[in-house]
Amino acid sequence: MAPFTTVGRVNFASTDIRSHCTGVLVSRRLALTAAHCLWNGARKRWIPAGSLRFVTGYQRGTSSAVARVTRIVLPPQLDPAAPFRVDPTRDWALLVLDQPLGDTHGHVRLFSGKLRLAGAGRAFMPGYAGLTPHVLSVARDCGRPLAVAGRLMAACSAMPGDSGAPLFWDGADGLRLLGIATAVHAPSGSFTTDFSAWFRLRDALADEIAMGN
Repeated sequence: MAPFTTVGRVNFASTDIRSHCTGVLVSRRLALTAAHCLWNGARKRWIPAGSLRFVTGYQRGTSSAVARVTRIVLPPQLDPAAPFRVDPTRDWALLVLDQPLGDTHGHVRLFSGKLRLAGAGRAFMPGYAGLTPHVLSVARDCGRPLAVAGRLMAACSAMPGDSGAPLFWDGADGLRLLGIATAVHAPSGSFTTDFSAWFRLRDALADEIAMGN
């Protein structure tokens, strides 16, 4: 059921690393996730597109569809030759898929306008958290997200595996994507999750959609 059919696992496995993050379909052939998920720290290099899979409808070992990643679009500010360091506002990556999964599983609609003017609504974040990597869980404790100095923050409970998880806003205009999870802080036991807001990748997304993706 939407929007959960748009959410999937981003899987990577090799001889020295096995990992996963969360992603979300944002068009016919594009999945959005966090850029840091694609960095192989053991090898100090980006994970090649051919080693990635986007799995929709994944629950307890079964899935509704699996797509290969043919190309990765990273923020232009990232230097692929430099040690991986990125701030939350640039921690995004678009995965170009070999199948138009968005045609059959749907893709999310993007938030527009100013969050402080959004009126009543609720935020939630579905992801494949590290404690339950084979089950899509939903954090509903996000409260009202805040946009401060270009950063998007919310109080969602998150952990490794949730990176790239979509933050949805359910308001008067229906369900919209605000951003994706990038980093978690837990000062004094209270969670604050940083998100990369969708408008940070507006131009890259528009370019890819214009190419038919």
